[in-house]
Amino acid sequence: MKGKLAILAILFAVLVGVISFTRSDKPIEVQGSDSALASASSSHVEEVNDLKISLNEARVEDLADEEDMQLVIIDLTVENTSNEVKEFALYKFTLVDSEGYAHPHASNVETKGILGGQLHPDRKNRGEIAFKVPVDTSYELIYTDHLRTGQVSWEITIDS
Repeated sequence: MKGKLAILAILFAVLVGVISFTRSDKPIEVQGSDSALASASSSHVEEVNDLKISLNEARVEDLADEEDMQLVIIDLTVENTSNEVKEFALYKFTLVDSEGYAHPHASNVETKGILGGQLHPDRKNRGEIAFKVPVDTSYELIYTDHLRTGQVSWEITIDS
């Protein structure tokens, strides 16, 4: 019985080692410092369920290892205008390309500031969120409050 448990423990350790070795949480390498600016064509400030979200700016950075993909990095400010603590999470953001495909944020990209967590009343938080997306000239940033059924969006155009 002890031999079977030892073999099971060894197999489990090997499985955990293989999974952790093959994970793709490696940082994304950005190619050079060439970055294009992007502009938002709709209002820069949108409000949903007492959260005021401002799109400050957006920029694009080329990826070193993938010519058909790029990083769109968006600088946002989130303000809680309510009298209670609000939860704020990056998974509520998607970036939709011109073909209609939605892309989640890329968590393995170094960005400025930290977005997410609890936001107390009358507090602001500023930070960047990155998306690894196919090369395109226009996108739509969408924030969806899944629990309170609200959604806001911004059109983003890449300046060549």
